[in-house]
Formats: sequence, structure tokens, C-alpha cells
Amino acid sequence: MNVKYEKKLEMTFIGYHTEIRPEEGYQKCPEFWDKEFAAKYARLWQTMKPETEIEKAILENEIGMFAICSESENGFLYWIAGLYKGGDVPEGLELYSFPASDWAIFTAKGPMPGSLQTLNTAVWQEWFPNEGQKFQANGKATLEVYSQGDPQASDYECGIWVPVQTEGKQMHLVQTDDFETVKSKYIEVIENTPDIEKYARWIYGKHPTDESLKAYIDRGEMYVLTDGEEIAGMAAVALCQGDEYLNISWEKDLPNDEVATVHLLAVCLDYRGKSLGLRILDEAMEIAVQNGKKALRLDALKSNLPAQKMYEKAGFIYRGEQRLYAENTGMTEFLYYEKVSKTAAMLA
Repeated sequence: MNVKYEKKLEMTFIGYHTEIRPEEGYQKCPEFWDKEFAAKYARLWQTMKPETEIEKAILENEIGMFAICSESENGFLYWIAGLYKGGDVPEGLELYSFPASDWAIFTAKGPMPGSLQTLNTAVWQEWFPNEGQKFQANGKATLEVYSQGDPQASDYECGIWVPVQTEGKQMHLVQTDDFETVKSKYIEVIENTPDIEKYARWIYGKHPTDESLKAYIDRGEMYVLTDGEEIAGMAAVALCQGDEYLNISWEKDLPNDEVATVHLLAVCLDYRGKSLGLRILDEAMEIAVQNGKKALRLDALKSNLPAQKMYEKAGFIYRGEQRLYAENTGMTEFLYYEKVSKTAAMLA
């Protein structure tokens, strides 16, 4: 499933609609196209000569190149629509506007309606529960986008656009006065994380410690992800790498001043299950790039399988492992991951 994110100005569409129950969507939407578009305007498609104001508007606004799914009381309104180019709106047609927004844009190829329905299922069952949790909806409608050509062709292109906005959660630097608050959050996470002794193996006072938290704060490297006044997660983004990182075969042999590393990533109890770990890693990458770094690196205990899965989902690449001593674990294996900035990758 391909997805990209783009900003678009306000868009207004013109079209007509019917109401459909969600469980009937994959049946009723194609029926609406067949009956109220293909069959109803069969003469128009053959002659391309409009005889009514609605037919004129259909051609002028290319109605049929888009569909809109907007929430309704009993399900959703399904619109057959075109991008409104101005002028009179004939009786029987209506306008629908999307505000200026960021959009998650998904595309697919294949015969209709199967390719679009498969894409729709993937959007809501794969993207939305994972990467989609970084965003909140901007409005109560989505857009289906079609291309010219034979809808039954194997290379026919279609798409689904979802208007999104970044949730109100923001990354902030931790100040010295916030030390006790951040410390208490780490202790709360450690004391209430199931199987922490099996996976992350954190023990407050050994890892992390008062000294390590204060050092990150003093260097301006400790961040919290906030949701209003609440802390949703924490992480340190160090603008360098430790000596132990020099033993790993990285994609590029970068000097210390071109690398950032992530440490002590944690999501608070009330915010788990919302993919905020991925959000924090994205924010950490942005911090690294803003500070001129070409790569973001991190490590995980070999026992910490959940962390490894999250890093890989976030686009980090496994680069190697080594056996080291840590106060909270003794001698154990550490795995190392890296994500190279897009700019650095393009210049490679």
C-alpha cells in the first residue's frame, strides 16, 4: 500500500449523492454508479452533447472523476462528484467543500471496483490502526479519486484521499524544574509495564538513573511528548553517539557530529496502544535533521522484542549486535539500528 502526504488548498466539489449503510458499502456504491451514472446518462456518454443543465454541469465539472464519502446519521452519504469550476448549480446537484488540509493519499491499480475496495480495506485495517494514529481526522469525509481510461483495465489507477491533521501532541524540551515530574513518569512506566523484567529490563536507579536524566536535561537532549498539560511519552535525543556505537558496521562511517541517538524512549500508561512510540521516533528524526544530523541510531536489548518490532516498523534498519555490560542487566547482547535521513540518502 503506497501512501504519501500532501498539503492542499480548500477544494469544492459538485455532485449528487445517496445514503448508504456502512455494511452495504461494497455492494451499494457500485450499484449507485451503474444505475445513477452509467445507465442514467448513457445517451450523454455516447454523444457528449448535453441536453439539460445537469448534463452540462456533469461535463463542465467532470463529475465522475471523484466520489465523496461523508458521515451521515444512518451511515454515509456517497457522492458522485467533480471538482467545481464555478457557475450555477443546477437543481439536483449540490456542493461539498473540504477545507485546506494535509492529506494522506493512497493509490492502487487494477480493475474497478475490486482495486478500490481492496485499497479501502487496507487503509482502515492497516494504515489507520498504525501510522494513522499519528493524525486525527480533519472533517468527516474522505475522497475517492479516479483516472481517465478503462476502469476494467489491469493498470487502471484510483486512489483514496483522507484529510488529516496532526494531533495536538507536541514534543518539548524538558527544563531543569521538570526533573521530578519526568522521573516520576519513568518510575510509573517501569512499575506498571508487564514483563518489563523480561524485555526492556529497566530498573530505576540502575537504568535509568537520576544522574542520566539530569545529564540529558542539562545538555538540552531530554524531550517529552505532551497532550495538553499531560505527558504522553518521553525520550532522550542525544546529538552524538557513544563509543560503543563505533564498533558497529553502519551504512555510512559518519563522524560523531553527523549522528544523533535515541535513548530512554517510553510511552506513558494512559497513551499506550496509540502508536505514540512511532510518533516519538518520527519527532526524534526531525530533531536530528534540524540539528544537521545525517542519521539517527539507537540500540535495544536482544531480549526486547517489542522495541525491535517498533523500530523496524518505524523504518530503522538492523546493523549489528555486540555483547556489553550494563548496570541493570550485567553482560548481555545489544542490537543496533539506524535510520538515515532522506536528504543524506538522496546525496549518497
